[in-house]
Amino acid sequence: MMAAETATPTPAPTTEPVVENMTEAINGTTGKTPATPEGMALAYGSLVIMALVPIFLGAFRSVKSHREQTEEAKKTGEAPETMTQRDAAMFPIIASCALFGLYVFFQVREGRGEKE
Repeated sequence: MMAAETATPTPAPTTEPVVENMTEAINGTTGKTPATPEGMALAYGSLVIMALVPIFLGAFRSVKSHREQTEEAKKTGEAPETMTQRDAAMFPIIASCALFGLYVFFQVREGRGEKE
């Protein structure tokens, strides 16, 4: 009888991670560290800087390019390339069509992947 009492089955090593994951899911605890206000400020600050720096650099470069085109036009007599109101009005329409085309492409592509 003594051998039957001490022979309790032990879980296999492959089930231990499953038990830990289930315990974490039930308790609502994970191994992740919570976000701190300093970390969030750093992340959002970096995001804003990465968005604004290319805009400012592009704007300054555009002004420089416009000045060079104006000087070149004075020398050669050719008119610099400009954007008309019609071009500016067509830009959002063309961009919307391009985005819609990408959407349709990925929807069709995703649909074919499910059938296979």
